[in-house]
Amino acid sequence: NLSAGFTLFLISRIIGGCMAGNLGVVSASMADMTDAENRTKAMGLLGAAFGVGFILGPVIGGAASLVDLRQVAPTLSFLNPFSFCALISVFMSAGSAFVNWRFLTETRPSGLHREEDRSSLTAGGFHGFPLVAVTVFLFTMLFAAFEFTITFFYKFQFGLGPGKMGLIFLY
Repeated sequence: NLSAGFTLFLISRIIGGCMAGNLGVVSASMADMTDAENRTKAMGLLGAAFGVGFILGPVIGGAASLVDLRQVAPTLSFLNPFSFCALISVFMSAGSAFVNWRFLTETRPSGLHREEDRSSLTAGGFHGFPLVAVTVFLFTMLFAAFEFTITFFYKFQFGLGPGKMGLIFLY
């Protein structure tokens, strides 16, 4: 979180977004590890886990925003009010990367294809893919825009800080 300007902040968000393909990987792994009978249940548990993350993430960020590292280390001029939030994020991301590196294995043996995969791909391809891709893009963009702009609304309309906003997202 060394950004002193909006341009560097925007570039870091773009890079972060390019690296945020975790839901697709986890969904594919879950599909590979479950049979057709249990796949819906497994995907429901996966959705619940991500839901818990969407609830706890803002709370952790809001709580971390209450710690100002500039008071702990005033000689470090590159620190800003949200440096502790960024540090927490780096440690959580590094921990996640370590767990994935250490414990995530290939979920599908090489050359193994289920018949259901072949039938959906061999009949001339999936013609609805462009519509699905555009729909997912629009949903993701609008959700991110809502999540991003609602914080400005809370700040300017109600004068709330990040800690209180984290509690609102928890609620």
